[in-house]
Parts: sequence; C-alpha cells; structure tokens
Amino acid sequence: KVGRGRGSWVMCNESVKRKRKVLKIVEDETLNQFFVDDGNGGRRELDQKEKEYLVLDALYARTTRMYGAPRDLVVSDEQLDLLQEDLMWQGSRVLFLNAKETRYLEAARAYYRNEPIMSDDEFDELRQELVMEGSVVAVSDRPKCSVETRICSTDLTPDSKRMFATYLPAAGVGAIVWAAVSYGIPFLRNVNDLYSLLVGLPVIILFSKVTTSVVLPDPSVILRGACPNCGEDIRAYFGSILTISGPQETSQMKCDHCRAQLTFRSQTRKVEMKRA
Repeated sequence: KVGRGRGSWVMCNESVKRKRKVLKIVEDETLNQFFVDDGNGGRRELDQKEKEYLVLDALYARTTRMYGAPRDLVVSDEQLDLLQEDLMWQGSRVLFLNAKETRYLEAARAYYRNEPIMSDDEFDELRQELVMEGSVVAVSDRPKCSVETRICSTDLTPDSKRMFATYLPAAGVGAIVWAAVSYGIPFLRNVNDLYSLLVGLPVIILFSKVTTSVVLPDPSVILRGACPNCGEDIRAYFGSILTISGPQETSQMKCDHCRAQLTFRSQTRKVEMKRA
C-alpha cells in the first residue's frame, strides 16, 4: 500500500512475513488455483481478500518499478491475469475503482515520478477519507512505523459481518412475535408459515433495527484490523450498551496472540503500538 506524508516512515513487513508465507500457483489441466503455504507443510487456497491484496500489491509493484523505485514483483504477468479473471467471476470490487480511488492511485504514481499532483496534506486527507470508507486501495494491514515516535500502526475497517450479527437476536425475537400476531390476522391464519414470514419481513427488519439501536445506540461500531506486531486479526468495539458507556474514541487492549499493548483509535481508524 501507499505510504506518504511528513516525517520518516517505514513499512514493517516482519509481521506480514510471519503471517503470509510464499505464494504458489498450482496448474491443473482444467483449472488454475492459487495456494499459500500454511507453515505446517500443507497448503490452502487463497480467499478472496488475500487475492485482492495480491492483485493490488502486484499492480502497485509494477507502477513503482516503471519509475525506478525498487520493488519486487509479487506475481508474474500470467499469474496476475489469472487472479484478475478469478476476482472478476467472484464479483470483487477491486477491479472497479471509483473516482476517489483512481485519483489516489494516480497521486501515488505521480509522486514516484517526482511530479506530485497534490500536496502531502491533500494526499493524507484523501487517504483518510478512503480509509473511513473502507476502500481496498487505501486500507492496509501492513504496519507503518514512524522513526521519530517509534509508533507502528495499521488500518482498521468496520467488521460488517459481526455488525450484521448484532441484529440477529432482535430479528429472531421479532420473527416469534410476528408469528404469534399473524395467527390472529384472518387472511394469514391459514397461510404457510414461510409465506407469513415473508409478508412480515419488513416488520421484522424494522423491529430488529429499532431494538438493536436501543441496546447498542449509535454511533456503535466494531472495528477489525491486523496487529502491528504479529499480524493476527484483532477487533475492538466502540459505543455504548444500553446506558453503560463504552469507549468512544480510543480503546486500550492487548493482542491475544503476542500480548502487545495496542491502542485503537476510532476517529482515524488506526490501531497503534509503541515499540520499545
């Protein structure tokens, strides 16, 4: 990912190297598949997110090498074509960037040509906007460390799956309430239960949203990212539960894997760790 701005920054790849091993491509007579070494002598197929990171890294490596910046090529041109075709069939949005994301990448390319098209502050502001939107071109799980402050940080994104799961308990209660109420409605009494639930789906969804918003009042969000020290997945909740106030802007906790002390910041969507 792109790193720019005031001060001295370095990309710390140790945690990523511990987490991600050497990528291998396996050629089958009918199918090309990408696998990653699991570190135990076995291998597993890359998931969609890993393929997206691989494509972005490959495109970025080719761009920087064009203008003399040292960067190893992640995959060959043939492998990149196969990855892009695979992601296209999976409906990945990496292949369809919006105007902000395109401008961000163009600014990065111009920077390496020594022909900047925007100031460092404008670039940082644009990147922060993309990070807040969860853009795949700006969000990175690779640690970026400041030489002056000795603080390493990675980006955080909303955990949409877990946020969706918070609505399920209320949705289950809503479905039970609807089933009881619908039995008292004459034209729904003898209707198949599945059809009855489909008719009541808007009511169940509304009930779920209202109930969940009472238990978890806005703004509540679950943020996920990678530990700057070991690269393991980490999460933090920001918001309140009923009348109990929780962390709003910052949260302190230790990584379950490496026990590093981490600081989560919801406003900048970053998790930070200070090195000794």
